[in-house]
Amino acid sequence: MLIHIVLWKLKENAGGKTREENAVELKHRLEALKGLIPQIVELKVGFDFRKPAPSYEVCLDSMFKDAQGNLMGSGLFDGNAHQLLNQGTGVLIAWVLAGAGTLVLLKLVDLTVGLRVTDDEEVRGLDLTQHGEEGYSLE
Repeated sequence: MLIHIVLWKLKENAGGKTREENAVELKHRLEALKGLIPQIVELKVGFDFRKPAPSYEVCLDSMFKDAQGNLMGSGLFDGNAHQLLNQGTGVLIAWVLAGAGTLVLLKLVDLTVGLRVTDDEEVRGLDLTQHGEEGYSLE
């Protein structure tokens, strides 16, 4: 099954009607689609007009069947094993992009300020060479 959620933020006034009136009209129009589109399994429309104003006033929550009238499997346990391959591919692409982006940023930092201190600075101590302070006075 496919679950589809859509949120709307309505204008205070539009088409000569208030936000609340337009929300009620939108609700009626959306609910009428259930009889027109046979793939819709479930359709709910909700409102939120609390003050201070919420982020969105109208929410559509709907569930669909596929074109043959079967509930669409959304994952491995729903009989859609191909979805597991799709998700694995997405994870792999995300890893590759994150790795490539990290390498590019590291190279830019290395070219501008450098990634490592010199051997001499490391021997003298990073507190002193990088921050101008003595971390431990052992004398």
